[in-house]
Amino acid sequence: MAQSVRGHVRAHAHEHDLDVHRVAAALGWCVRHVQAVLQEGGTTCRDLIRTQRLERARLLSPQWSDVTIADTASASGFAAHAAAITSPRRPSSAGRR
Repeated sequence: MAQSVRGHVRAHAHEHDLDVHRVAAALGWCVRHVQAVLQEGGTTCRDLIRTQRLERARLLSPQWSDVTIADTASASGFAAHAAAITSPRRPSSAGRR
């Protein structure tokens, strides 16, 4: 089940409005089920989306050496380039108890 969530997020991470509600609706699941499936794997939907967007930005950046950070961040799904720049290196759930 986690693979379904990860696959959907991977395919749609570039969409600015992607969130747990949209993932759940696309898969025909309730939000709580998506959260529970990801929690079993030690992550959250928010962290998964951010990780996929950062990976997309990392992969796009060599191809777009003449493109601004803002354009790369936007193409990767971040609503603002500041969100990509200030995104933590570790998932936010890693520091939670």
